[in-house]
Amino acid sequence: MPKSRYSVKDTITVTVAIKNTGNADGDEVVQAYIKYPNIDRMPLKELKSFKRVTIVKGGSETVTLKVPVKELLKWDLKNNKWKLYPGTYQLVLGSSSADEKLTANFQID
Repeated sequence: MPKSRYSVKDTITVTVAIKNTGNADGDEVVQAYIKYPNIDRMPLKELKSFKRVTIVKGGSETVTLKVPVKELLKWDLKNNKWKLYPGTYQLVLGSSSADEKLTANFQID
């Protein structure tokens, strides 16, 4: 799970175990999305990291994804510069944008 608080110099790092419970070898694309605080002009969700892994039948793999917090900067129209908006964000892991297998909230100060 990610830490509970981050600043612009940090990197969000998450490690997840993936297991193939099917009857054949297969590929999985592990995707990390960020959901933003409910602030005007913020996106609902953005893909920030992903990794494709091949897993043999009955096997498992460990995947580590990293998201530099500076990638969460958004343009501040009022001050005409990039800004890291404070608030509660959510990390979402899954196989697609609609698939939310794991979620974790974190704060940006």
